Amino acid sequence: MACLALVGCWGGEERSEVPTGALETGPAETGTEEAPEPMDEEVTLVPMRPQTLRRCRRFPEIADICPLLAPEGRFGPGSGAYQAFTIDPSPRVYGATFSLEQGGEHPGQPELDRPPATVHVVVAAAPPFRRALPPRAKLRDGLMEQRRGDPLFLGRARWGGYEEGILLLAPRFPRGGLQANHLIFSWEAGSKSVSLHGWEPFTEVPEVLRAVVESIPAE
Repeated sequence: MACLALVGCWGGEERSEVPTGALETGPAETGTEEAPEPMDEEVTLVPMRPQTLRRCRRFPEIADICPLLAPEGRFGPGSGAYQAFTIDPSPRVYGATFSLEQGGEHPGQPELDRPPATVHVVVAAAPPFRRALPPRAKLRDGLMEQRRGDPLFLGRARWGGYEEGILLLAPRFPRGGLQANHLIFSWEAGSKSVSLHGWEPFTEVPEVLRAVVESIPAE
């Protein structure tokens, strides 16, 4: 069983399993931790185009955390169909932010948002939510179907060689803003984050986000 397919830029195809144990284990406050169900089909990761990486690296605050891989959309990384943009830092709204997306959300049908149908990756240099962490929720399928007015805290992780970070599931739009319905990996006291729009079955999402985070070049 392959969890992800990693596709190279220059011919051929490399397939690799992403290591399990994406989250630190331990009892959640809302129930007993359960192992995620394996993926039935592969989610393919493809290299960012050079011009897309240049756009992400426009801001020094996030230049060193731009991932080299993203989930593949329906039209492929070379088609130019991805929408990529940056948001200038704003003290009241955003830190330096990069957004890469293709396709759109299917409200009320999160099972239709699985890549390649919907792809949205956000890289940011600001705390995703300026509030205290809620009690840890249970990582399980069905979370994308819940009505969430506040972020869910899903545990802590050490990905990509970074210090311990936290995993948050953002609320729906509009409360979740640009990262609505995203699984967010945030580290350095919330000053850096990479997020991915979620889908159902939700237990697939952490391993895909982890592969995106671990594609960030080592310093």
